[in-house]
Amino acid sequence: MDPESPLQRLRRLEAEERAARAGRARPGEEAGERAPARRRGLVASIVAGLALVLSKAKLLLGALKFGSLLQTFSTLALSAWVYSGFFGPSLAICIVLLILVHEYGHGIAARIMGLRVGAPIFIPFFGAVIALKDQPRTTWIDAVVGYGGPAAGTLGGLVALLVGLFLGDTHWGGLLVVTAWFTFTINLFNLLPVFGLDGDRISQPFEPWYWIPGCALVLTLGLLSVHWNGHFQPFLLLILLLGAIKGSRLALKLRRERLGGVRKSALEQITERPRYVEEASVRPWQRSASAWAYFALVAGLSALVLWSRHLAPLVEGAAGR
Repeated sequence: MDPESPLQRLRRLEAEERAARAGRARPGEEAGERAPARRRGLVASIVAGLALVLSKAKLLLGALKFGSLLQTFSTLALSAWVYSGFFGPSLAICIVLLILVHEYGHGIAARIMGLRVGAPIFIPFFGAVIALKDQPRTTWIDAVVGYGGPAAGTLGGLVALLVGLFLGDTHWGGLLVVTAWFTFTINLFNLLPVFGLDGDRISQPFEPWYWIPGCALVLTLGLLSVHWNGHFQPFLLLILLLGAIKGSRLALKLRRERLGGVRKSALEQITERPRYVEEASVRPWQRSASAWAYFALVAGLSALVLWSRHLAPLVEGAAGR
């Protein structure tokens, strides 16, 4: 039998279609029955291919998450190794773990405010950083994210201090007291209102006059530290000076804007912050809450630094072991 030409095949198919519409039995019905089977086979192949792609995507996502964890803990191990040359391995590990608590505090606060974050990365002698994948839309959101780190770090240090006191004059008791003191000191340093530190982010929503009672509180805390410890706490002194400068600059900036604006200095142009696209939505209570929370944390941390430092015999004993 000669193979049919394309034209003959087309005519045959048309005849079969007409026969099917007329309800007659069509020639080559078996071939017609095989066509749906082939179509079912094609659909099954597509479904199987999609399932394979999805399974590979799931494995890839898992690998990316594992890669983030690997990045975090590898840099954590590097920092612990570097710090162990100065403080010993036990204290170095405790310090980096509480730094990790600090960074996860930022991450949790960012997620509460609806922002995506990356995995923490440790940098020896610079602590650790956690990248924001979304830009904060207001200074209030930025302040909450900034506050989450030192708040979590303070809580972690307080737990370490209480456990250390419970263990008493033992190696682990002394080690945890030293760790707590380091943690409180690092978090108090982080509250300096300087660009790049948490204190600057927390104080972004402040009205200028908030610094007046705030600086009065910090001055009082500093004088009390002189009474209790014999000297003015250095970080309190820096917060006092930098806060006064920041409040004064903000007041002058607002005054110039009300008077019609003055051309910005080169320094102001360089250090200008990214624009907060929804800043108009910040409520007055949010601005005052950020100030109350900031100065309350400064007061609490300064007291904890003094308290843990006054446990001198325990601290010195642990440091010498």
